[in-house]
Amino acid sequence: MITKATPVDKEAIVNLSLYFQNDYLDRVVDRWIKEESGGLYLVWHEGDLVACCALSFLSAAEGWLHGMRVHPDYRRQGIAYKLNSYLLEVARSEGLKVVRLLTAPDNYQALGVAEGLGFSVNGAKRQIIYQAMLNRTACATPENSITFKLCSESDLADIKNFISSGPASEALNGLMFYPGFYCRILTDQDLLEAIKREEVYLISGQGLRRGMMVVVKDKKDNHLVLGYLDAPLEDLPSLLLMFNQWAEEGYQYYSFNLLQKQYAVLQSYLEDTFGKYETEQFLVMEKSLY
Repeated sequence: MITKATPVDKEAIVNLSLYFQNDYLDRVVDRWIKEESGGLYLVWHEGDLVACCALSFLSAAEGWLHGMRVHPDYRRQGIAYKLNSYLLEVARSEGLKVVRLLTAPDNYQALGVAEGLGFSVNGAKRQIIYQAMLNRTACATPENSITFKLCSESDLADIKNFISSGPASEALNGLMFYPGFYCRILTDQDLLEAIKREEVYLISGQGLRRGMMVVVKDKKDNHLVLGYLDAPLEDLPSLLLMFNQWAEEGYQYYSFNLLQKQYAVLQSYLEDTFGKYETEQFLVMEKSLY
């Protein structure tokens, strides 16, 4: 039996999360239950909660599947496939045009379920690097010098040019990484809202405009996310100087969404700059619903 989660189900959901190491369900369950469109859906067997998965509406056209969990005693029984199939029908009935999900390239079971449902890889493999406790005294100073200009609405045309023609856009198919582990199309409206929040920067050097980036500032979770970056590889080390400045605003957690080549360039600087960090590699997969 599949039901949509309500506050009454919270204890069962939290108990299910205990079977997964360092799980985050207990921190997001209240928010997911409150979502009017989509939400957290549960699979029950003889009164026991055996699986869950969330469908979030990122826009009127885009949906995101996340939080898939299956109790260890009920795995390899097709439950994940059936639940995700059900959620795709919910998404289609609500008028969504595309649904995406995030998985690791070596999570073969999840990949098999996603491919069986008609999902395909959207964009390149990406590195998402987590950091904590910025070690500002150990920050390596890059040899090259570039400047960052905080964008205004008058820069929108330049920003769109970088997004439409840059290598990152081609590799990521125009998707941007947001706090909460989801990716969505970076629209003009998103850019304008991010500009108003002072999160969009143009990168210049030697008198030329060389790239752009979007830094999402999540004050609630004390988290700073480099969600989109398109710039020459030789300019990337200077990014860490900017993150040093943001550290003074009190952010503790940092996430970088980087392509593999970008990560290779920044790796030594990340190791020198952050006292603790770990890397994970993800694939974004998507399925068209029309």
